[in-house]
Amino acid sequence: MRISTLVPHPSRIPRGVIFDIVVSISTLKVRCLAEIGGIVPRLAGIETTTGTESAFACVLEDAPRFQVTLLETIVRGTAMNVLLAIDGSAESIAAAAFLVSLPLPTKPTIHVLMVMQDFTNSEIPIVRPEDEERRARESFDRVRAILEPAGHAASYLTERGHPSSTILDTAEATDADLIVLGSIGHNAVYRIVLGSTADYVANNAPCSVLLVRPDVSGQSELTRFRVMLAYDGSPYSKIASREMFSLEWSAETDHIQIAMMLGRPKLIPEEELYDPEAIKDAEETLPKLRQSDASSCEVTYTIRETTDVSDALLDISTQKNINLMFVGPAGKSGLSRFFLGSTSRYLLRHTSCSVWIARKKNK
Repeated sequence: MRISTLVPHPSRIPRGVIFDIVVSISTLKVRCLAEIGGIVPRLAGIETTTGTESAFACVLEDAPRFQVTLLETIVRGTAMNVLLAIDGSAESIAAAAFLVSLPLPTKPTIHVLMVMQDFTNSEIPIVRPEDEERRARESFDRVRAILEPAGHAASYLTERGHPSSTILDTAEATDADLIVLGSIGHNAVYRIVLGSTADYVANNAPCSVLLVRPDVSGQSELTRFRVMLAYDGSPYSKIASREMFSLEWSAETDHIQIAMMLGRPKLIPEEELYDPEAIKDAEETLPKLRQSDASSCEVTYTIRETTDVSDALLDISTQKNINLMFVGPAGKSGLSRFFLGSTSRYLLRHTSCSVWIARKKNK
């Protein structure tokens, strides 16, 4: 399948414009989302053996510069760039197994990064350079033993510096679409640990971030995904929805739960509905999130009024035994495209499952 579009050069696109191309390979349908500010691109169509079918729609969103989503990488037929950051701990190595388990539409281009101590500003090194280099080689061998049997090629990088900034710099240098981190590390010098490196990367990454925790069963490589989307109607959660549905979930083994929590005052009795119209709107909206035949797995929906959105989402993820949650970096009240909103940050720190933070990538 070849997709061709006639769109203006990014330098001619006004501020606040986002192009977003969504594809469903199974039905050969494409939706081209573009701006309507004087430059209207055309969708030339899809050339296939079964014919051409296309649709066109428009969307405007507050964005500081031209951006692309992970989905556009899939549409172009190019491999997604994944940066897998490790520190040699069992948890960070487990992130490689989790990555292999994901039902990505195409095999990604993987860059494995290990950040080592920067000795230039350290009079007394905490560890010897030769020990760190040996640890890096051993860690790369462990990752290679996971990736290669699954048919994944990878490049292996070592950099010296602070892990947080080095991971972000490397993500920019490799044009990463997704950064993958283990949630807890035990490196004596620099730890990829929730609340420090992982928290910083999740807040400041130029692309989507996947924070991997072992499954509740102790497994890292999964054969069954129980996926949850935390949705609130914001542009950020819509990005999370589209990225979630871009993966090829299995009808036999996987299940998707879409949860929308509606805030309510604490003084209202629990048995009394606060906003029935909002519930009705949510019931009509959530089924529309599913891309046309983009996923064949079962999808269920939970709509609930609550005085604490974060706790309610956490409860649902626990009850449903979720092992992968998709969230946006901020909700409706989010002021920045970069920093995590309070709900996303709470879920990132308190949920026991892996978390995918969907974010538009800078271009």
